[in-house]
Amino acid sequence: ADASAPARSSRQEYSPEFEQAWQEYPKRAGGNSKSAAFKAWKARIREGIKPETMLDGVKRYAAWVRATGNTGTQFVKQAATFFGPDRHFEDFWQQPAAPGGGRQRQVDVLAGLGAMSDKFGKSSDKLTF
Repeated sequence: ADASAPARSSRQEYSPEFEQAWQEYPKRAGGNSKSAAFKAWKARIREGIKPETMLDGVKRYAAWVRATGNTGTQFVKQAATFFGPDRHFEDFWQQPAAPGGGRQRQVDVLAGLGAMSDKFGKSSDKLTF
């Protein structure tokens, strides 16, 4: 081995923008390789994607994960997938209309069906839709 060759560090050097995105990325159950995520991040940078675009996507996704109650579960995407070629960071990640992923809407619909049953027929009558 050449003694003048620099020692190869086993520690990956991450960009400050990626470090910020990694800190804000939602935690998940199971694996989430930081080095694989950074590899995908760098590939998007080479394609001309701005770091701010990906960071904004992380913020939207993190808010969506919190709103749906999925923080710390297997339902959080691995960061390498999020920054991968499918560009999940560009998705809108719209917040659910009601807490609990829209369950209140289901309750409202069922309550409405009960009211219709009360108005149009007795519980012993068969309702057809």
